[in-house]
Amino acid sequence: MLFLSHPRFRWLIFATPALTLAFSFALRLTVFAATPGVALSQLSSDPYTNTTSQHQTEVEPDSY
Repeated sequence: MLFLSHPRFRWLIFATPALTLAFSFALRLTVFAATPGVALSQLSSDPYTNTTSQHQTEVEPDSY
């Protein structure tokens, strides 16, 4: 702790808690941003599933 008493390194005393607080705040923002705002609803289902076939019965668009 002797090096922290030097004026050149005194900024570490203030920067460490500030960076820790900023990092935890940014981490919480990313967690809350990842949760969906609306409930997902299923649009359709495939009642004719066949695991041996090469194609599916529902058609997906080739472009969006």
